[in-house]
Amino acid sequence: MSDIIECVSKANEYLPIFSALGGACVAGAILYINNLATIKSSERKHHREIMINTSFNHWKEKTNMAISVGGHVECDPLESYIVSLLVFSESLSDKKITKENIIEILKYTNEIDDLVSNYQSNKHKKEKQQK
Repeated sequence: MSDIIECVSKANEYLPIFSALGGACVAGAILYINNLATIKSSERKHHREIMINTSFNHWKEKTNMAISVGGHVECDPLESYIVSLLVFSESLSDKKITKENIIEILKYTNEIDDLVSNYQSNKHKKEKQQK
């Protein structure tokens, strides 16, 4: 019986140490997971900013070219370029690029481009009819 009491008293001496170590491990794991989520979110935000800036620059170049030609040259609105590049980049970022899936990704991006273009075209026609 005295052995049991002795064992319990020794366990009571080490209990605060084990509790602190356990708490530190749990807190560290939670902070690590939170940090991974923050890094991934930050990378995604940075990637989107790059795509939007690239889209803007592409749109600006095409618009300037259309202006320099003179006359009536159609140029898609800025949101068309943004949607197109975001869809394309997100399609590529989720998958490994192979010969088999690049055609599928390009077809999917072209379908989205066609939808956006049709929407913009219909919107433009409605605006002309209202005038």
